[in-house]
Amino acid sequence: EYSTKDHIIRAHEVVSIKVADASITPDSGNVTIHKKAVMDPFNNARIVANNVTKYHNIYNANLTITSRKNYNGSGDYDYVDITKSKQRIHLDKISIDTTGQTIGSGTITDTAFSLGPPFAYKGDFKLAASLENLTFNGYAKLKFLGNCNALTTSYFKFKSSINPLSIAIPIDKETINEEGVKITSGIVHTKDSTLVYPAFLTPKERSSDNEIVTARGYLVYDYASKEYRIGLMDKLQNNALPGNFLSLNTKTCILYGEGQVNMGGDFGQLNMKTVGNATYNLNNQTMNMNVLMLLDFFFNEDALKQISDQIAATTGLQAIKDTRKEFEQGLTELIGKDKSGKLISDMSLDRKSVV
Repeated sequence: EYSTKDHIIRAHEVVSIKVADASITPDSGNVTIHKKAVMDPFNNARIVANNVTKYHNIYNANLTITSRKNYNGSGDYDYVDITKSKQRIHLDKISIDTTGQTIGSGTITDTAFSLGPPFAYKGDFKLAASLENLTFNGYAKLKFLGNCNALTTSYFKFKSSINPLSIAIPIDKETINEEGVKITSGIVHTKDSTLVYPAFLTPKERSSDNEIVTARGYLVYDYASKEYRIGLMDKLQNNALPGNFLSLNTKTCILYGEGQVNMGGDFGQLNMKTVGNATYNLNNQTMNMNVLMLLDFFFNEDALKQISDQIAATTGLQAIKDTRKEFEQGLTELIGKDKSGKLISDMSLDRKSVV
């Protein structure tokens, strides 16, 4: 309908309006356009963005269309996790960026919200129509610690795009908790005693304490093993690769770490490189280690020759044969996957091979 008196267009049964990269559906199907193409604001509208990917559906939207390439407002959005559970979050601001893309942002304050069953979250989030996943900038918290009472849990900060079907949260050496204190994960040794203690996304008891084994990269949760895991993405996908790795089993309360091991201490002219694994049992507060150690220090050449000559002259010595997983993994850490594979193959073929 067009009113010649008021110069107003009233349209009915409008299915959608194409604005920028989005399609907007008025709640009532009615659209009123005034002079100079000024439209009445829309309440409870729906937005699909963008028109190609259709990744995002926004509803209960209150918005204003200012031109065919621009609109702004607010609305609700359903975050759907791996269990298909829907959680409503609110976009406080919806607009168009300089590239013509629909963007939105909001803040989650509800402590019941979770990125997925294993991870609580609070903080900001952003939507970009061309990206399937939301970007979160706030604080996450572990939800599945079970009976592992020796560990405390608190919110830690991160910023990343999150795929709700495969959550991977970045963890680095600068990660902090809500109080701004740096956190760590692994098995930690107090510098002035023999005490060791577990840490998993928590601060050290003292900043000078030594991390015996730790890992950084991404935090994930494995539903099959009921483990939180930390490591570089390649390592998480293939544990046989070199690199540090941590896991916390929420059923057995076992903290396991492997890779480079830091025994602490400065031994001057003795250089020590240690690799292997360590297991900390949170139930009885005990630790076991299985390591390979390289020692580099000055040694008299004549004495070294006497030792090697005596070994070579001794008959009946058994060839080195170590098929332990820890041995193979340790070699991989020390000299790389290709070289360690060749060395282990040579050892199995030639019992006279010497490491």
